[in-house]
Amino acid sequence: MAPTFGEKDMVLWVEVNTDDIQIGDVIIFLHPTTPGVDNVAHRVVEVQFDGGKYSFRTKGDNLASPDRYYVPEANIHGLVIGVIYQDNNR
Repeated sequence: MAPTFGEKDMVLWVEVNTDDIQIGDVIIFLHPTTPGVDNVAHRVVEVQFDGGKYSFRTKGDNLASPDRYYVPEANIHGLVIGVIYQDNNR
């Protein structure tokens, strides 16, 4: 998620209802298409509501385009609410 935060920074997050997640929020989730990849942090760029369930299109801040997948609400761990930066140059 550089430049927003780096791999040594501590991310603070809370569990939330998926209907509270909005475009622009940074969420923590289990990768929906790559087994074993967990605690991914990406920014929400699109919210879908279909069949009574939410799904979220995401994008890393350092990536040129959005992710090819949608994250189902069952994969959401929480919402990033803050960062403790380890690099004093920020």
